[in-house]
Amino acid sequence: MLRNFLLPKNSNKHSYIANQIRNESPVIIEVGAHFGTDTLKMLDQFQNPIIYCFEPDPRNIEIFKQNINSDNVYLFPFAVSDKDKANVSFYQALSEATEKMLEKYHWINKEDFIKKKLARSSASSLKKGHEAVADANQIFVNTIALDNWSSKYNLSIIDLMWIDVQGAEKEVLKGAKSLLSKTRYVWIEYGEVEYDGGMSLTETHKQLGNDFNLITKGSYFRKRGDALFQNTNIS
Repeated sequence: MLRNFLLPKNSNKHSYIANQIRNESPVIIEVGAHFGTDTLKMLDQFQNPIIYCFEPDPRNIEIFKQNINSDNVYLFPFAVSDKDKANVSFYQALSEATEKMLEKYHWINKEDFIKKKLARSSASSLKKGHEAVADANQIFVNTIALDNWSSKYNLSIIDLMWIDVQGAEKEVLKGAKSLLSKTRYVWIEYGEVEYDGGMSLTETHKQLGNDFNLITKGSYFRKRGDALFQNTNIS
């Protein structure tokens, strides 16, 4: 039985995950790729990773394509859910840019950042409920279930599934039951309960199932954060 422990303060989560994976050519699925910030960090952590990225927001996709230039990265413009469906409501969080946000994303053209109201674009979701999407711009996107998507690819093992989808985690996991059986690690956001259907850490673990052990999480004191789970059936 693996001991659960808190991710050390100020530790680099990407290097921590890389040390767990111990494979310089991992296969990674990134659900909710946003601007590609984490994608770039994962490219830096491994010598020859293959990263399949999913991002439905056209604003984020535009920035992602400006940010990422790698033959090892494949971007799919879908929202991941439990079914393949067309024209599903997606809520774009809009917010005016602050100087802090402009500094954080200094590599994005300032005029684009302000014009597209990207300051809270990471809070966009298939789900309603959170104040970040109370005045959201509703668009329509196509959703895809990972099990259906993966049937078109010869993926024997997934080293890491990275899930950052603002309350839609349950549907992502429900649509990936087969793929999860051959996924070594899952890094997932939990506690986004302000969104309709968001799950606590306990609910997230239950949805993953008994084959997954909790390895570490971002905080013992907050009810919201990130957690790393390991599939105990795969070495």
